[in-house]
Amino acid sequence: MSSARKSPPFALFLLLAWAAVATWLVFRHAATAGNVFPDPDDAMRLAQVRAFIGGRGWFDLLEPRLSPPEGYLTHWSRLIDVGLAGLFWLARPFASAAAAEKFMLCAWPVLWLLPAMGAVAAIAWRCGGRAAAQIALVLAVFAPGAFQHFLPGQIDHHNVQIALALLAVAAAAWSDRSAFAACAAGALSALAFAVGLENLPWIALAGVAVAARFVADARAARALCRYALALAGGTAVAFLGTVAPARWLVAACDALAFNLALPVIAGGAILAIVAAAGPRLSRRGRIAGVGVAAVLALALYAGAEPRCLQGPYALVDPAVQRIWLSHVEEMAPLAAVLRTWPLTGASIAAFPLLALAAILALLRTPLRRDSGFWIAAGAAWLAALLTLAMVKTYSYALWFAIPPVALGVAAWSARRKLPLSWQLGGALAVTPAAVSAFALVLAQATGLKEDPPAATGKNCQAAADYAALAALPPGLVLADIDLGPMVLLKTPHAVLAAPYHRLAGGIVRAHGMLTAAPDAARPAIAQAGIGYIVLCGNGRPAGPDAAARPDNLRSRLAAGEAPDWLARVPLPEGTGLMVYRARS
Repeated sequence: MSSARKSPPFALFLLLAWAAVATWLVFRHAATAGNVFPDPDDAMRLAQVRAFIGGRGWFDLLEPRLSPPEGYLTHWSRLIDVGLAGLFWLARPFASAAAAEKFMLCAWPVLWLLPAMGAVAAIAWRCGGRAAAQIALVLAVFAPGAFQHFLPGQIDHHNVQIALALLAVAAAAWSDRSAFAACAAGALSALAFAVGLENLPWIALAGVAVAARFVADARAARALCRYALALAGGTAVAFLGTVAPARWLVAACDALAFNLALPVIAGGAILAIVAAAGPRLSRRGRIAGVGVAAVLALALYAGAEPRCLQGPYALVDPAVQRIWLSHVEEMAPLAAVLRTWPLTGASIAAFPLLALAAILALLRTPLRRDSGFWIAAGAAWLAALLTLAMVKTYSYALWFAIPPVALGVAAWSARRKLPLSWQLGGALAVTPAAVSAFALVLAQATGLKEDPPAATGKNCQAAADYAALAALPPGLVLADIDLGPMVLLKTPHAVLAAPYHRLAGGIVRAHGMLTAAPDAARPAIAQAGIGYIVLCGNGRPAGPDAAARPDNLRSRLAAGEAPDWLARVPLPEGTGLMVYRARS
């Protein structure tokens, strides 16, 4: 009997690794889930889910209490809402509504950790066998930075998008060996479109990889045909199932809309036809066929809405870019983080850099002739390059770095004929936690340091901060932009602005009021019907307007210097908010 047959099923190792991480995360963060919201998106998602559970229609994504009277039409997918609601309804017969919601908040993120861990293990297995997959699991268990979007309470959409990107790349890597994987790659890509476009670079990479295999080898025709049909059919279903009929002809750059669905469906159909003729085509013919599909898809996309070629924020009001979006920390390039926070930047860059080094070293091994290795390497390099441009993609860089490092450890161990137990033990030295800690110590040893910003009191992320505000008579709130979702979730009030690029009107109006001189802001506040002004901390609104006019309304109020037309609302001691009521 072979050693493989003697070994327990790999699924058992995966489940044990996931259970260990999930238990640790729930133990550490369950108490704060639903009570503290470090990311405003989680508060906004919970507000949307509550509305859905309360009877809001499937296609009714309008939030009337955001920037009234027009309201805010969110582009977030109902698929996330129905998954969360499903967990709530599953627990509701056995628990109170509050307890069922707590279960939903804790279970949803850690459940998506399972496919994420399984995907990185699958990528490593495809290139290095079972031993590499087990090493990848060890690395994933000790990767706390990779869990930032999988903590209890993190319900926005990032964890789902990361998991889908990993699964799509894993399926593409296996598509030359499994008919199911080829279909899965297309179906997962379509599902990713329906959830959001943040992971689009890796979804595109998966498609390019399957098509490139076909170009290189006509025997990959069946895999391409299965992928293309699943992609085209899945995208059609996703579009019809998530886009309201009234918006079928409305273009969008930041979500699944007809201008993306049509090119994907048409391109997939052409690829399927080309793949069906694949065995009879020369390499030039295969290149031409894939090229026609790509050019047609690009032409349809550009023709439907040319501005979307500039990126997902192409339709955003330039004023919003200037006022808010360009100041969002997670949108900053890695170089900016390294200048301001060198220790943090070093810890972020360390493990992805190790993965890139492992890829270069593995080019001297037989893996360089394996298409699966090139898919894994391409995903890791793509994630690293995008992190250079925008630190927000660091989570992808860390996850996609795990398979190359695991392959490097496996190859190094194989040359030395080390037993698996030694390989797994040695992997502990190059886990993301260990590598980041080493980079941090090394950076400190070179004299690098970072000074934390001066404390500004509470950060207003806790639900308790909003209890007193919720008790006030309902009104329209003018608040710091990041407070919008919490005001919406925890109070009966309406709020003018929130941190969403589609909410241009509310953001521009709120910024104009807060950055104007008090006397100049008064008419606009009165005209908008603002009932309360809510602030947190002593900072100022972002943007050049605030820098040009430091003596603005927001700064004066933060200093406790209210004009006579505003009255400070007394709040309980310890509340992080500052609330002012507009005098009638």
